[in-house]
Amino acid sequence: RDGHWGVINKNGVIVVPLKYNYIELYSDDYALFVINNKFGFVDKTGQEVIPPIYDNANSFSGGLAAVEQEDLWGFIDKHGGIVIPLQFSLAEDFSEGHAAVMKGGKWGYVNHTGQVVVPFVYDEAFKFHNGIANVLIGGVWNKISF
Repeated sequence: RDGHWGVINKNGVIVVPLKYNYIELYSDDYALFVINNKFGFVDKTGQEVIPPIYDNANSFSGGLAAVEQEDLWGFIDKHGGIVIPLQFSLAEDFSEGHAAVMKGGKWGYVNHTGQVVVPFVYDEAFKFHNGIANVLIGGVWNKISF
């Protein structure tokens, strides 16, 4: 309404105030919102559970969300605690226990603890689906699996 976003329930009752510049659908029980060019998260009751302090963010997936501050990406948990330090130049959502992340201009994959499980050798890397991810190296697309 009037350029502001919020959330209503199926009965039309406002549960998240119409005050945000943008708000996404819920993922892992939290909705990503943007206000004043900062990203945060709200729960289904409308409470801001993670304040808008991030320069960019992805929705929660697998209990973690990729967030960016000062051009570095890392991952937070649902309490806002940093689980994987902000150290990557880009980060994708977790899928099947792994997230594609970029460091030093190359893509690799980390697990939920931040351990590198696939080295940073790819020019592009996508999410895992059914145990397989598409990756680009040396101009050739390949598939990797776990």
